[in-house]
Amino acid sequence: RRISGNAVGSNIFNIFLVIGLTGAIVPVPLDHRSNTDILFMIGCTLLLFGLMFFGAPKYALGRREGIGFVSLYVMYLVFAAWRG
Repeated sequence: RRISGNAVGSNIFNIFLVIGLTGAIVPVPLDHRSNTDILFMIGCTLLLFGLMFFGAPKYALGRREGIGFVSLYVMYLVFAAWRG
């Protein structure tokens, strides 16, 4: 299965336009703890792109990769709850 272009386009639209306009109207303060969250998100995104473009089969994720990403998410949730 392939991800629909509509889902990807909607996510890009939400991230760049909606959040960007909101930040332009009312500045959004960032807590210093957000740096960890942002770095984690960038790391997961780079891992996803690496697996999508250089993994086999190309442009697809298998069951192992999916379980790995769900595990990363659970570990992040545990970390976020522990951090407070």
